[in-house]
Amino acid sequence: MFFNSTRHLSRKAALRAALLNLTPGFFLRPLLNIGWGYQRGVNLEDARRFHEEVGLPIIANGGFQQRSYIEQALTSGACDMVSMARPLLANPDLPRLFRQGKEEPERPCTFCNRCTVRTTLFPLGCYEPKRFLSPDGQVNYKQMEKQIYGWSANPEEVSIPNLSSSGYNAPAI
Repeated sequence: MFFNSTRHLSRKAALRAALLNLTPGFFLRPLLNIGWGYQRGVNLEDARRFHEEVGLPIIANGGFQQRSYIEQALTSGACDMVSMARPLLANPDLPRLFRQGKEEPERPCTFCNRCTVRTTLFPLGCYEPKRFLSPDGQVNYKQMEKQIYGWSANPEEVSIPNLSSSGYNAPAI
């Protein structure tokens, strides 16, 4: 999807898209997933070493969505802040859930990267079908659409912290 949306940018991009479109999916999926695997706090140890060596405030990112793990990363001195992108796309109300004392969201981000692939063509949001299963095991696409459009088109419908122009002071977790 991403390569098709960028094929007009250059001959190289067009060739790459054509090759991917001609390769059978059963062969392509395992090939493209080589080296990919979720790791919680994937950059935390690098952030810790960088913080110790340089002594500047450090923001760690990659695989943070459990409250206790975030607190541990911050209190251990490995980093000064954590950054979350995909978990906030999947659960825009994640800060509120943490303030309420919840450990993690009911439907956590699976880090599938569907959100990053679709940003070139579609509204920003979570496109992981497994997160939107109904009780009978079917994908509830209406629920997925509601969350995506609610987040990207009507942010007041989603519980997102108010970021005032005077500055935002993040609440203690």
